[in-house]
Amino acid sequence: MYNNFDPIFTTESVQDRLTAGAPNQGILIVEVHYNYHQVLALPWITMFVPNPMVLRTYTIMPNRAAEP
Repeated sequence: MYNNFDPIFTTESVQDRLTAGAPNQGILIVEVHYNYHQVLALPWITMFVPNPMVLRTYTIMPNRAAEP
C-alpha cells in the first residue's frame, strides 16, 4: 500500500559506518524513492527494464545540533 519501500540503511549499518573516536554529533539521512514511468515504453527496452522503474537515492549529512 502506498508503495512503501524498505530503507536502504538499517540502524546496524549506520553504526558500522561511524568512526570510533569521532566527536559526538547526530546525522541526518534522507532517502528518496521515485517511480519513473517511461514516456515511450519501447518494447525492446521494457523487455529488460521494468515500467515503472524505481529510482533510489540518498544523502547522509552531519547534524551537530542533534547530539546523541
